[in-house]
Amino acid sequence: MIRILFIILILSVSIKAFAETNTVSSTVVTNNTPPTASSPSVVVNNSDVCKTAVAGAVQTQILGISSGITVTDENRDEFVEVALHEGLDPQRGFAEVLGYYGTCNAITTFEGLVPHCEPADQQQITTQLVEHVHAELMATLKADIEQQQGTAPTESTLQELVADRDWLFGEHAYHIDTSHLAATVRFSRLLEDPEHLRLGEDLTQYGRRLDAQFQYEGDEPFVELYPHHGLYFSALLGEDVDAALEHFRDRAENVPVNEYGLVAIETYIGLLSRLGRHEEALNSALKLFGDAGYTNGQTISLLELSDKSGDFQPLIDHYRDRQDLLGFTVSLISTGS
Repeated sequence: MIRILFIILILSVSIKAFAETNTVSSTVVTNNTPPTASSPSVVVNNSDVCKTAVAGAVQTQILGISSGITVTDENRDEFVEVALHEGLDPQRGFAEVLGYYGTCNAITTFEGLVPHCEPADQQQITTQLVEHVHAELMATLKADIEQQQGTAPTESTLQELVADRDWLFGEHAYHIDTSHLAATVRFSRLLEDPEHLRLGEDLTQYGRRLDAQFQYEGDEPFVELYPHHGLYFSALLGEDVDAALEHFRDRAENVPVNEYGLVAIETYIGLLSRLGRHEEALNSALKLFGDAGYTNGQTISLLELSDKSGDFQPLIDHYRDRQDLLGFTVSLISTGS
């Protein structure tokens, strides 16, 4: 039913939207920026039926569609299928999964779907998950402290709440599903804005205090899951940058590529680039990928790093020394000269 509704909406407004928002010649669309779709608010006052009020907005290259849809038990699965799995509105679809089906289902969905989403959707979906898990942990932690101490704590971060309260972390004590916590910390590497990176770092402050049985081993270069992610997030926040770079440089230089692949190298290069050290990132990439027997990484583009550093000469020299005619030609053309 929801799929049919979306199709009808698209068909009914597409001609009008196209005419109003685009100037078209025989071959050129002179304005292909879609207007912002706004959504009407939907209020549900009937508590007899389990419903979620959802205001859905559909944005495309040539039209913006706005519709208010009430998600019920009867249409929820179809709504999620259309919005999330068919990519019509991944952010809203994920919010429905997280809010109704819970954290466990949301994390399973995240792992299978988010890598295929557009970067903007990845950011927003990761933000939803991190906010949800952080708020859930804050609430349960505060409730435990109030029960044990008789007064509600006033601290506003996990780090502050656990400081000087070692009694919170007994042998079998935890305040959130520890697998959910570990997964959310891993996913937080996708975050870019400081506010939510801070939440990710705060989660590591709690995680590293857990009993040893809950200290899950991570993958390289995040073997110590919470401390190493904490280093990564702190560096992106401008804190302990040297310590973070030392750790990830060491892993990039020493993790066996034939056993673990390029992930340690790519993490280090990616961190340098995210810190704005593009020239250092390029030079390190050329050396580390070259030492590993690769001319490029799986996710790191040497051309992109050269462009960000503003200097293609190191890349040109790199390919010339290796007698790589194709790489040499492409890098030379990329200079624009």
